[in-house]
Amino acid sequence: MAKLLKPSRLDTDPSSPTAAKEWKHWYKTFTIFIEESGDAAPNKFRALVNCVSPSVYEVIEDCGTFESAITKLESAYVKLPNEVFARFGRRPMAVASTLVLVSTGICTSWLPNVNLIIIARFLLGFCHMSGKGAVYGLVMETVPPRMRAIVGMATGVGWGLTVAVLGGLGYYIREWRRLQLLMSLPFILLFPAVLLMDESPRWLIVHGRRGAAFRVLTKVAAWHRVRLPPAYRINNIMDKILAKVSIEFSDDL
Repeated sequence: MAKLLKPSRLDTDPSSPTAAKEWKHWYKTFTIFIEESGDAAPNKFRALVNCVSPSVYEVIEDCGTFESAITKLESAYVKLPNEVFARFGRRPMAVASTLVLVSTGICTSWLPNVNLIIIARFLLGFCHMSGKGAVYGLVMETVPPRMRAIVGMATGVGWGLTVAVLGGLGYYIREWRRLQLLMSLPFILLFPAVLLMDESPRWLIVHGRRGAAFRVLTKVAAWHRVRLPPAYRINNIMDKILAKVSIEFSDDL
């Protein structure tokens, strides 16, 4: 019986959209296999190594115990949702982060002592990552899966180019306050884009705001000069999204 219950080899990419679901199912089958083996149960760590593919083994190759390996695989496959983004939405977080980022960056140029500068730098780092995470999540939810890798990398191009330019600016502008002000002022240009940005249709659907989601989709369709499917098909897609989210939520409980 134990041979019949032996789990298949885990070969799922942790970045796959279904990674968490496939991991939970595989781990359950692995646990059942160990329990049903009884006294003849193999060493759990060795059995685990034998039941994962070479690419997955790279995740746990530094682990020496079964518990540490399972913990590492769990963290790789199951990504905890950002509760702030999930509760308040992507757009409000992007707007708030941009507002604090611009105002704090400009004000840092006139701060009188190092303690206030340290606090300001902390706020800048926090708002940069939260704003980037909000925009990245919104972008990933509004582009087709086949384009997510390219679009995801494109969202970081601006940051990379800015860091490259910063070295040259720092060479010609030696006074740090002027340099800080010069690097902060262009962020003002983000305000029109952020304020005109729509909320994620998926977030609106999950939170029961189908009308708002439909208006966003209509605007996107007009922008790209394409026709939306009939309303009943859109409602069916929304129902599938809600069903998928409900299953994922129940799995996490």
